[in-house]
Amino acid sequence: MKVLVVIPSINKLSGVDYHRLAVPYNRLALDYPEVEVSICDDVPNMSIDQLKEFGVVICNRVISKSERVEQAIQMIHAAGCKLIVDMDDDYVLPHYHVYYELYKNKISKQLTQTLRAADYITVTHDRLAMALKDVTRAHPFIIPNAIDTSIEQFQH
Repeated sequence: MKVLVVIPSINKLSGVDYHRLAVPYNRLALDYPEVEVSICDDVPNMSIDQLKEFGVVICNRVISKSERVEQAIQMIHAAGCKLIVDMDDDYVLPHYHVYYELYKNKISKQLTQTLRAADYITVTHDRLAMALKDVTRAHPFIIPNAIDTSIEQFQH
């Protein structure tokens, strides 16, 4: 099976992209040779024919860094791929959060669109799974945060 992992920060990995996407899916490919993992930074930069090579597309939170969320979702469905969305935090930020205005006006809509399009959702804990019930038709699976202790920096 071919899996496409969307990592917008691929040139300078964010902590979330590193710990929730890059490390786990790299480990998956190492442990299961029948799984081939590829990475892209934005789905709309690909063609439908390229997407058709994959059975699954995985992202954390939003499917497109270029704000072309609707286009990315349409492309994924047209290619016949399943969409898995990983959520590590609530999709609604409290009014006192430093990114509240940015999320309220733009990112919350993109998050909601992505969540509604998801075939599967992974979350870090059951409180978050419960919070997403009203937003998505997909049943959330809980995958807690974890550290891969085989990585040298975590062996000390």
